[in-house]
Amino acid sequence: MEILKKLEWRYATKRFDSDKKLNDHQLDLLVNAVNLAPTSYGLQPFELFVVKSSSVREELKVAANGQSQVTDASHVLVFAVNKDLSEKHIEAFVERTARQRG
Repeated sequence: MEILKKLEWRYATKRFDSDKKLNDHQLDLLVNAVNLAPTSYGLQPFELFVVKSSSVREELKVAANGQSQVTDASHVLVFAVNKDLSEKHIEAFVERTARQRG
């Protein structure tokens, strides 16, 4: 299957060229892909934070046990998972879906 071949290709990037940066279009595509990713019941129980700030990435590097990828990459995507989904969260999801689908 083609999808298995594509999955076999993937790898974890260990080094980034700090001189290369994602442009706005590339970053928008990436964020849109995250928004369209399937999640349980489609609730998207997370918030995505795009970290561009060098000083914040320096702080994140400390929390990531000094991994240089955090500061060498042009952006860091942080997923903050909501572990306590409430009825209010689900109602907001249903309302948003109803608005978008008419």
